[in-house]
Amino acid sequence: MDAPAALCRACVDLMDITGASVSLGREDPDVRMLWWSSGPVAARLAEAQYTLGDGPCRTVLTDAAPAFAEDLANGSDAARWPVFAEQALELGVRAVFSLPPRDSAFAIGTLDLYRDIPGPLSDRDRSFAFSAADAITTALLAIDAQDLGRDSGNGTGAAGDVAAEHGRGRGWSGRNRIMRQFTRPLE
Repeated sequence: MDAPAALCRACVDLMDITGASVSLGREDPDVRMLWWSSGPVAARLAEAQYTLGDGPCRTVLTDAAPAFAEDLANGSDAARWPVFAEQALELGVRAVFSLPPRDSAFAIGTLDLYRDIPGPLSDRDRSFAFSAADAITTALLAIDAQDLGRDSGNGTGAAGDVAAEHGRGRGWSGRNRIMRQFTRPLE
Protein backbone atom coordinates (compact mmCIF):
# COMPACT_ATOMS: atom_id res chain seq x y z
CA MET A 1 0.00 0.00 0.00
CA ASP A 2 3.01 2.29 -0.42
CA ALA A 3 2.16 3.47 -3.96
CA PRO A 4 -0.62 5.92 -2.98
CA ALA A 5 1.62 7.42 -0.27
CA ALA A 6 4.50 7.77 -2.75
CA LEU A 7 2.19 9.52 -5.21
CA CYS A 8 1.01 11.90 -2.49
CA ARG A 9 4.64 12.61 -1.51
CA ALA A 10 5.39 13.37 -5.16
CA CYS A 11 2.64 15.98 -5.17
CA VAL A 12 4.29 17.77 -2.26
CA ASP A 13 7.76 17.51 -3.82
CA LEU A 14 6.83 18.53 -7.37
CA MET A 15 3.95 20.99 -7.01
CA ASP A 16 3.63 24.47 -5.57
CA ILE A 17 1.78 23.22 -2.49
CA THR A 18 2.60 23.07 1.21
CA GLY A 19 1.14 19.66 2.06
CA ALA A 20 -1.15 16.83 1.03
CA SER A 21 -3.23 13.95 2.33
CA VAL A 22 -5.16 10.97 1.02
CA SER A 23 -8.34 9.95 2.80
CA LEU A 24 -10.60 7.04 2.05
CA GLY A 25 -14.29 7.38 2.54
CA ARG A 26 -17.63 8.08 1.04
CA GLU A 27 -20.52 10.45 1.59
CA ASP A 28 -21.50 8.64 4.81
CA PRO A 29 -19.72 10.63 7.56
CA ASP A 30 -19.13 7.51 9.65
CA VAL A 31 -17.04 5.85 6.93
CA ARG A 32 -13.82 7.82 6.60
CA MET A 33 -10.16 7.22 7.22
CA LEU A 34 -7.04 9.30 6.80
CA TRP A 35 -4.65 7.06 4.88
CA TRP A 36 -1.58 9.27 4.54
CA SER A 37 -0.64 12.86 5.26
CA SER A 38 2.50 14.88 4.63
CA GLY A 39 2.49 16.15 8.21
CA PRO A 40 0.43 17.22 11.18
CA VAL A 41 -1.21 20.21 9.46
CA ALA A 42 -2.42 18.04 6.55
CA ALA A 43 -3.74 15.45 9.01
CA ARG A 44 -5.53 18.08 11.11
CA LEU A 45 -6.98 19.68 7.97
CA ALA A 46 -8.44 16.35 6.81
CA GLU A 47 -9.77 15.60 10.28
CA ALA A 48 -11.38 19.06 10.50
CA GLN A 49 -13.36 18.43 7.31
CA TYR A 50 -14.66 15.11 8.59
CA THR A 51 -15.44 16.38 12.08
CA LEU A 52 -17.05 19.63 10.96
CA GLY A 53 -18.92 18.16 8.00
CA ASP A 54 -17.75 21.17 6.00
CA GLY A 55 -15.05 21.79 3.41
CA PRO A 56 -13.92 20.87 -0.10
CA CYS A 57 -13.39 17.23 0.86
CA ARG A 58 -17.07 16.86 1.80
CA THR A 59 -18.08 18.39 -1.53
CA VAL A 60 -15.83 15.93 -3.39
CA LEU A 61 -17.39 12.96 -1.60
CA THR A 62 -20.91 14.20 -2.31
CA ASP A 63 -20.42 15.30 -5.93
CA ALA A 64 -17.57 12.98 -7.03
CA ALA A 65 -16.02 16.08 -8.62
CA PRO A 66 -13.05 18.30 -7.71
CA ALA A 67 -13.53 21.19 -5.30
CA PHE A 68 -10.97 23.99 -5.23
CA ALA A 69 -10.83 26.69 -2.56
CA GLU A 70 -8.29 29.22 -3.84
CA ASP A 71 -8.67 31.74 -1.01
CA LEU A 72 -10.21 30.67 2.28
CA ALA A 73 -9.84 34.12 3.82
CA ASN A 74 -11.90 36.04 1.27
CA GLY A 75 -14.68 35.77 -1.27
CA SER A 76 -16.80 32.85 -2.34
CA ASP A 77 -14.59 30.10 -0.88
CA ALA A 78 -14.85 31.56 2.62
CA ALA A 79 -18.62 31.88 2.18
CA ARG A 80 -19.05 28.38 0.69
CA TRP A 81 -17.28 26.61 3.58
CA PRO A 82 -17.36 29.12 6.47
CA VAL A 83 -16.77 26.75 9.38
CA PHE A 84 -13.98 24.88 7.61
CA ALA A 85 -12.40 28.13 6.34
CA GLU A 86 -12.09 29.40 9.90
CA GLN A 87 -10.39 26.19 11.06
CA ALA A 88 -8.09 26.10 8.02
CA LEU A 89 -6.99 29.69 8.59
CA GLU A 90 -6.18 28.86 12.22
CA LEU A 91 -3.87 26.13 10.86
CA GLY A 92 -2.20 28.61 8.51
CA VAL A 93 -3.88 27.17 5.39
CA ARG A 94 -5.08 29.65 2.76
CA ALA A 95 -5.98 27.37 -0.20
CA VAL A 96 -7.20 23.76 -0.51
CA PHE A 97 -7.58 21.67 -3.66
CA SER A 98 -9.56 18.43 -3.23
CA LEU A 99 -9.78 15.82 -5.96
CA PRO A 100 -11.63 12.52 -6.04
CA PRO A 101 -9.65 9.34 -6.52
CA ARG A 102 -12.54 7.55 -8.15
CA ASP A 103 -13.69 4.53 -10.01
CA SER A 104 -16.22 5.66 -12.59
CA ALA A 105 -18.55 8.19 -10.91
CA PHE A 106 -17.99 6.89 -7.38
CA ALA A 107 -15.49 8.81 -5.22
CA ILE A 108 -13.54 6.39 -3.02
CA GLY A 109 -11.94 9.19 -1.08
CA THR A 110 -10.06 12.45 -1.53
CA LEU A 111 -6.64 13.70 -2.48
CA ASP A 112 -6.37 16.97 -0.55
CA LEU A 113 -3.63 19.42 -1.44
CA TYR A 114 -3.13 22.61 0.54
CA ARG A 115 -1.07 25.74 0.45
CA ASP A 116 -0.22 28.47 2.95
CA ILE A 117 -0.71 31.19 0.32
CA PRO A 118 -3.91 31.94 -1.64
CA GLY A 119 -4.28 31.48 -5.37
CA PRO A 120 -5.18 28.92 -8.02
CA LEU A 121 -3.06 25.95 -9.04
CA SER A 122 -0.95 26.57 -12.12
CA ASP A 123 -1.95 24.67 -15.26
CA ARG A 124 1.04 22.36 -14.74
CA ASP A 125 0.14 21.68 -11.09
CA ARG A 126 -3.53 21.16 -11.95
CA SER A 127 -2.58 18.61 -14.61
CA PHE A 128 -0.25 16.83 -12.20
CA ALA A 129 -2.90 16.78 -9.46
CA PHE A 130 -5.48 15.11 -11.71
CA SER A 131 -2.90 12.59 -12.92
CA ALA A 132 -1.93 11.83 -9.31
CA ALA A 133 -5.58 11.31 -8.31
CA ASP A 134 -6.02 8.88 -11.24
CA ALA A 135 -2.80 7.05 -10.33
CA ILE A 136 -3.90 6.78 -6.68
CA THR A 137 -7.17 5.22 -7.85
CA THR A 138 -5.29 2.74 -10.02
CA ALA A 139 -2.98 1.86 -7.13
CA LEU A 140 -5.88 1.36 -4.72
CA LEU A 141 -7.74 -0.89 -7.12
CA ALA A 142 -4.55 -2.80 -8.03
CA ILE A 143 -3.91 -3.50 -4.36
CA ASP A 144 -7.44 -4.83 -4.08
CA ALA A 145 -7.12 -6.83 -7.33
CA GLN A 146 -4.11 -8.63 -5.86
CA ASP A 147 -6.23 -9.55 -2.85
CA LEU A 148 -9.07 -10.75 -5.12
CA GLY A 149 -6.63 -12.94 -7.07
CA ARG A 150 -5.59 -14.61 -3.82
CA ASP A 151 -9.23 -15.33 -2.96
CA SER A 152 -9.77 -18.04 -5.58
CA GLY A 153 -6.39 -18.64 -7.21
CA ASN A 154 -7.75 -17.98 -10.72
CA GLY A 155 -6.72 -14.33 -11.01
CA THR A 156 -10.19 -12.90 -10.59
CA GLY A 157 -11.29 -13.99 -7.15
CA ALA A 158 -14.74 -15.08 -6.06
CA ALA A 159 -15.86 -11.55 -5.27
CA GLY A 160 -14.84 -10.42 -8.78
CA ASP A 161 -16.76 -13.34 -10.33
CA VAL A 162 -19.92 -12.44 -8.39
CA ALA A 163 -19.62 -8.77 -9.31
CA ALA A 164 -19.13 -9.58 -13.00
CA GLU A 165 -22.13 -11.88 -12.87
CA HIS A 166 -24.22 -8.93 -11.67
CA GLY A 167 -22.89 -6.63 -14.39
CA ARG A 168 -20.74 -4.57 -12.04
CA GLY A 169 -17.22 -5.64 -13.04
CA ARG A 170 -14.02 -5.61 -11.00
CA GLY A 171 -14.16 -1.92 -10.12
CA TRP A 172 -17.40 -2.44 -8.24
CA SER A 173 -16.04 -5.26 -6.13
CA GLY A 174 -12.74 -3.43 -5.64
CA ARG A 175 -14.23 -0.27 -4.23
CA ASN A 176 -16.61 -2.21 -1.99
CA ARG A 177 -13.77 -4.34 -0.64
CA ILE A 178 -11.70 -1.21 0.01
CA MET A 179 -14.59 0.40 1.89
CA ARG A 180 -15.27 -2.79 3.89
CA GLN A 181 -11.66 -2.74 5.08
CA PHE A 182 -12.21 0.68 6.62
CA THR A 183 -15.62 0.05 8.15
CA ARG A 184 -14.55 -2.87 10.33
CA PRO A 185 -14.62 -2.13 14.05
CA LEU A 186 -11.20 -1.53 15.60
CA GLU A 187 -9.98 -4.44 17.67
